[in-house]
Amino acid sequence: MTVRQVAKQGQKWMRIAHVRSLALARGVSAVRTRLQLPDNGTCDFAAPAADDRCRILHVEQSPEFHRPLPQLPNRPETASYFAGRATEPAFDRMVVELRHARVAGFSEGTVLSAAGRLIPAISRDPWGPRLHTALTRWSFPRADRLGGATLNLLTPEAANNYHHWLLDLLPRWALVARAGFLPADFDQVLVPPNSADYATATLVQLGFSPEQLLPVTTESAWQVEQLITPTLKPHNQCLPAADAEFLRARFLPAAGPSFDAPRRLYLSRRDARFRRLQNEPAFRELLLGNGFVDTTMDGRSVEEQAALIAGAEIIVAPAGAALANLVFASPGCQVIELTAPGWLTVYHWMVSARLGLNHTILCGSGAAQTGVLNLSNRTDDIALSPETLAFALGTPA
Repeated sequence: MTVRQVAKQGQKWMRIAHVRSLALARGVSAVRTRLQLPDNGTCDFAAPAADDRCRILHVEQSPEFHRPLPQLPNRPETASYFAGRATEPAFDRMVVELRHARVAGFSEGTVLSAAGRLIPAISRDPWGPRLHTALTRWSFPRADRLGGATLNLLTPEAANNYHHWLLDLLPRWALVARAGFLPADFDQVLVPPNSADYATATLVQLGFSPEQLLPVTTESAWQVEQLITPTLKPHNQCLPAADAEFLRARFLPAAGPSFDAPRRLYLSRRDARFRRLQNEPAFRELLLGNGFVDTTMDGRSVEEQAALIAGAEIIVAPAGAALANLVFASPGCQVIELTAPGWLTVYHWMVSARLGLNHTILCGSGAAQTGVLNLSNRTDDIALSPETLAFALGTPA
């Protein structure tokens, strides 16, 4: 085992011990009530208990989907990583109505049933339901009361993250809408804290008013009279077809891409703090010489980004949130993603696969990632030669 693996295993055993030690306190009703702790059991929607006070609306099943592998011309040894992630699982998609539930802001949204049971299907945690952060706390914040109907759109990693807001959070509203609800049905909407302009703007476009939006911080806690919440996807590295269709219907211009939109796009990350392309001037010279327009998505509305992407025939970009906009690409678009080999992700390829785009990944120099994502590599800049890109474009360097 590597030093990193040993450290992670040690963290896991410490967390197990922590959860087990607090299970004794949670098992005493008087202590649990006084400290606002959850019950040791969980609420399973397959067989909810009567005292969980929930109503389940089955909306649809997302079928299994097999992604065609990306092209990997300069690092073929990374193919096994993508091959191991080529299948999106089938899963049921539901909307749940809960009476007298508790919502806490930590772990980006933790929901307890009326009986105080953790609900894993709508309470994601990196450690999983058995070692959830809710089970490691000595007490919960004292909950304020929310009357009326509350919509829960708390979504992991959507706080100040364009990719997860667009592809994970917004389609959850589509699921609620397909269950028969309207924006006007809700007195308030629980959302992650997100200061970016696109956050409020996209929800307003979906029909909500700014006054309905209630940002939930890690210290927030609410006792909710009526909570409507869509279930989460099994993980955020999948994109159901219905989600892509919803986003395209809502944010693509009705008239389609403009005729004056650039056909060849280079989406730079020069305005980002990390994962930038080293020696970018040499790449810009190559790309501009081959008819590319050099731009960024900074400051553009979602509709403007959608129109720009929809008009492109070929897109070159370092791996980053701007590539979430591939969900708006037109059929036949070619995508060349530039990435550091220590940060291989499914996120952009999954969008291309869902839309049938031609997706190529060029990895920079360095040791290639082989297992799960290593967050310490997330900020690595990309060391890649212009000649490698020229080869992928089929043009002289």
